[in-house]
Amino acid sequence: MSRQWPLQLSADGEACARIVLSPDWEAVPPVETCGILHNPNYNSGMKLLLLLLPAALLGQSFPPPSAILKGSPPGGAGASCSAAPSIGYLNTSAQIYTCSGGVWTLYSGSSSGGGTVNAYVGDHTGGAGDCGNWATMSGSSLTFTLPSPPISSTCQFAIQNLSTGSALTISRNGLTINGDASDYSIPARSGSTAGEVMCWTDGTNYFCSGGAAGAAGTPGGSGITVYSGLAGITLTSATVYFPFGGGSGASATEANVQSHVQSASSVSNLGIDMSVSLGGTNTGVFTVRKNGSDTSLTCTVTAPSLTCSDTTSGHAFTTAAGDTLDVKAVFTGTISSTPVFVINAQAGTSSGGGGGTPAPPYLTISSVPYGPIFALTPPSGTFSWLNQNGSSVTTPNNSQVLSIVNTSGTDHLTCYMQAIPGAAGADYTAQIALMGNQNAMGAGISDGTKVILVYNQPNVQTVFQKWNSTTSFSGNYYAASNMGYPSSLFWIQFQQSGATRTMKLSADGVNWVLQSTSASVSKDDFLTETMFGACMETNASTAGLFSVVSFKMTNP
Repeated sequence: MSRQWPLQLSADGEACARIVLSPDWEAVPPVETCGILHNPNYNSGMKLLLLLLPAALLGQSFPPPSAILKGSPPGGAGASCSAAPSIGYLNTSAQIYTCSGGVWTLYSGSSSGGGTVNAYVGDHTGGAGDCGNWATMSGSSLTFTLPSPPISSTCQFAIQNLSTGSALTISRNGLTINGDASDYSIPARSGSTAGEVMCWTDGTNYFCSGGAAGAAGTPGGSGITVYSGLAGITLTSATVYFPFGGGSGASATEANVQSHVQSASSVSNLGIDMSVSLGGTNTGVFTVRKNGSDTSLTCTVTAPSLTCSDTTSGHAFTTAAGDTLDVKAVFTGTISSTPVFVINAQAGTSSGGGGGTPAPPYLTISSVPYGPIFALTPPSGTFSWLNQNGSSVTTPNNSQVLSIVNTSGTDHLTCYMQAIPGAAGADYTAQIALMGNQNAMGAGISDGTKVILVYNQPNVQTVFQKWNSTTSFSGNYYAASNMGYPSSLFWIQFQQSGATRTMKLSADGVNWVLQSTSASVSKDDFLTETMFGACMETNASTAGLFSVVSFKMTNP
């Protein structure tokens, strides 16, 4: 069975702090910057930044410098240097420079900022000039052909269809897109709303994610937007700002964490959860901000309490396309603890899509937009424990926060599950979105005794397992090394259709990836499932706190 590869911070003499990683650690270029940490014992005045780089792509190698210092390189880009290649500098444009060939050079895996627009009016095959940029396609019935083989494992680009009369075809060119041997289609533009995709590659195949324009439909409901992560900066008598979703670190500069809303929406029902107390009688006042100003949506956590909420209907507010959102937190007193903050609020548009996914809001880091934040389905209905063993659940603001403990001292599973609708063995689709920082949090199906588990070890691997019971491990279906999804947020899907059961993962809840043929098995293989839900494997020295932020089951 898989075990955690530890992440450590240590001091490296007078030079810098160094990140020590497992030898087989791999990550990918940032879609969303999930965290900023510094070593409090390092006193030279230079901050060490650890970028937690989530995997919207799968398996893409991105070996970073082992130490990254904040600021521009000495003398600026192109200046002479003699530093070790393990030292990098991160500037305010989210670019990383390393000393290469005696000069400060933009690291090949680093973002080049917002990129440029490459406008095409005819069919086009992607090239090196499209990497890091935005390709617009304006002609009728055009095809954008993905380069085969890919330009490089660090090449990423966006494609947008500006045609009002025809769909745009993304040709896979003999490779796969999201694990499927089919071309991708972007519908025609409708007014100012244009379909778009963002594509990445692992150097062998492609992974694309994005929203397609859809005609206006019937009114839709609100999902919940969730932030989870460490603040990463001092909280003592401080005013800090958190993103309105995702998992990046907080900032003392509001503009660094604001997200831009892409369509009209409403925001309500704020909830705050913390892993540990602020200490003493210290307080934290959390307020949702719109366009840099406080709204009425606010609540206060006073130690030793760990939670607060504002569900007052009169405190809800609306947004328009282009508005910015973030959460301000004002702390009092001396705070030595480092809580994990989980912030959630309901946010939804007033109309649904008629055939596509509405354009999502984007998280902005240092004025550079990253990754889509998709609508979630709050968990509801009756759940029950499988091997509770002292674990507990709270349900703040349309989510489930699971506190998993292990009092037995041996490896076992603990699951919080719901009955699958319909008769045992019938077709169904079950999806769950998890958020947290636990190495063996996942989801499973069960017949009440046996369990099939899919769990994520962040940035290391995903594992597909069989258990004879919650205390008896049987074996692996598959262990995908170097395929771990980001710890902040990922989706798992179990689906039974006809004679086949599949187990898939997703970085956005829209594009699902079958990582191996071993994750596609015969119906009723190992067990006939009657239950589905969140699970976590623990041992004598582990416990966990993580959230279920979306839960949905259908039975066609």
